[in-house]
Amino acid sequence: MSILSFSGLLAAALAIFALIAVIKPFGFLKSRWQALGLLLVALLAFAGISMEVADQNKQAIHVVVKSMERLEREKSLNEYREKAINGHYIDWRNMAFALSSGDASDEDRIQACAWRIAIISPKNPKIDAGDEGNLEMDCNQRGLTEDQINKASDEAKRIILTLKN
Repeated sequence: MSILSFSGLLAAALAIFALIAVIKPFGFLKSRWQALGLLLVALLAFAGISMEVADQNKQAIHVVVKSMERLEREKSLNEYREKAINGHYIDWRNMAFALSSGDASDEDRIQACAWRIAIISPKNPKIDAGDEGNLEMDCNQRGLTEDQINKASDEAKRIILTLKN
């Protein structure tokens, strides 16, 4: 039995004891006022325990929601990746955007930069000024180190080789 459930049982027992004493005072509780005071203390203790449980539940729910968000993000990235490899320019841009948005890890940011480099490659005749601005943002303004940019450049070469269109 955890300490929390023991505390809850103790507070409940104290409340029952005090409630009985309110009805018929006995022992050290000589008056109903003393019993009511004890009942109030027990109920406040129980409320405090309930708040602690609520906080723990809130934290657990937060962890579950974050995990679900990560799983949903991975699913979305996989879908974007499949479309990008088999698709065209807009799908490439969507992939880079998806990687750089939200809870992007360092690896995601490197991959976003790699896709931005691949987008402005000579293989893509449709690039525009927005693509160059996105390249600047994802590769130079998001805090990537020189080594990470070099890694992104190498990854971009691999991406270009795998693109179907």
